[in-house]
Amino acid sequence: MKCPRNAGRPQLPHTVVASLPPIKLGQSLVALALAFKFIAAPQLTEMSVQEKPPCDLPFELWSSIFLILHQETCRGASKPTSLRTLLSVTAVSRYWREVALHTAQLWNSINIAIPPADIPFTTLLELTRAHLERSRDALLDIDFIAHYPLEQGLELWNLLLPHLYRCRSLQVQGLSREMATELLPLPGELPALRCMSITAEAISFRQPLPVTTPYIFALPNAAPSLGYLNLTNVQVIHHRDFLRTRRFHLNPGPTYSPDPIWSTVQCCYAKPSLPNSSQPVTTPLVVNMLPPHLDMGGWGQAWVDSSLTLSTFAPKTNHLILFTSTSKNSPVLPHAYPSLERLTFTGEGLPSKLNEFISPQVSEDGFSSLAQLDIREYHGSLSDAIDVLLKQPAALPTLRELKIWRCRDISLIGDMNVCLTTLKKLRDLLVMRRSLHVWCEYGEIEAHWTGSQLDDILGSVQDRLFDLTKDPLERWYVL
Repeated sequence: MKCPRNAGRPQLPHTVVASLPPIKLGQSLVALALAFKFIAAPQLTEMSVQEKPPCDLPFELWSSIFLILHQETCRGASKPTSLRTLLSVTAVSRYWREVALHTAQLWNSINIAIPPADIPFTTLLELTRAHLERSRDALLDIDFIAHYPLEQGLELWNLLLPHLYRCRSLQVQGLSREMATELLPLPGELPALRCMSITAEAISFRQPLPVTTPYIFALPNAAPSLGYLNLTNVQVIHHRDFLRTRRFHLNPGPTYSPDPIWSTVQCCYAKPSLPNSSQPVTTPLVVNMLPPHLDMGGWGQAWVDSSLTLSTFAPKTNHLILFTSTSKNSPVLPHAYPSLERLTFTGEGLPSKLNEFISPQVSEDGFSSLAQLDIREYHGSLSDAIDVLLKQPAALPTLRELKIWRCRDISLIGDMNVCLTTLKKLRDLLVMRRSLHVWCEYGEIEAHWTGSQLDDILGSVQDRLFDLTKDPLERWYVL
């Protein structure tokens, strides 16, 4: 997954353009055409003898033209082509070269993602040095793909390391175990970082990982501007200041990968580790500060080996996703959710977790705004989970919607008798809670049984049972 870069398109300076007479503006169009001509000629390698540019325009206008042309050229071109076209600007005239070299934004995008077949390593090394020098104090966008052997990759990385403090966007892909050991962790302070994506080679998270695994990634202590984080096949050690991140996406890998469509934000906090310890640290991880919109996963033993404790919820948190487990490693949560409107369960251990959450006292104090309860991909007894709701008629007084996705007990992939029992309990729940609406894969069941059979089962509550797959906003959850 690539970082969403939202940098604005460069614009011609209005003050300069407004001050130009009409003939100068006409000349600027000619200059623009000439610039296209020269930039489209990557074979141009020698310095022109021209002392002056084709048109006598202000420095600021030339700089803006170059920025626009460079961005447009890079938009549909390969990385080697965009590099050559950028360098060709400096070969048109000495004046153009001076403008290009003094326009730092032309050089702030560093692509160490070019395969060795497209450009020799020594050339890429020199180009990287040139970009770092010419970009001066401009914020950097770095794209680093580990195409090269370990020694060469580290040489390139060490070249970038002193400049990461001004990195705005960082993408690191294809890390091997050896390279990850050297590259991670990142420096402690990244004040300008807004977007980061780190991908390591896939490994199995079903097996216990040693504490010394190179895939453990220590999040930087100070990244106040970070708004997007994507980690794939990387375990996490967090710092509480890092929890200000607004979008936090994690892909544990092909062996256990939550569907990225159904969660806007996914957070996971793994166990801390000690460098000289042979055993995982089992001390509970306490999180005191959370981002405003958070989906929190415990992830079970496949991901987190220590219990998770949330001592304080952010006041604006409105959707919580829990990956529940039957083990003691399931999340331990406080009983205060003043703004929580939607709660999603997925995984095992559902009835016991529901018991914790919907006791009358807890629901009255902590779930004053909860309107939607979701149960996703639960392969245990859904009837037992519904029984918990049936036994607590006064709990969750504001609950209006119950959505059930991909649960065996309420679909044709399971036993028909079990499905029938679950439907009857849903009927009892709808009778008891007259303001409740239930969504599930009802269309499959409706197609299997005749209308009269469903009428006998559901009776008067049938109009409050809906097919999840027919709602265009919910289809993503069941595809």
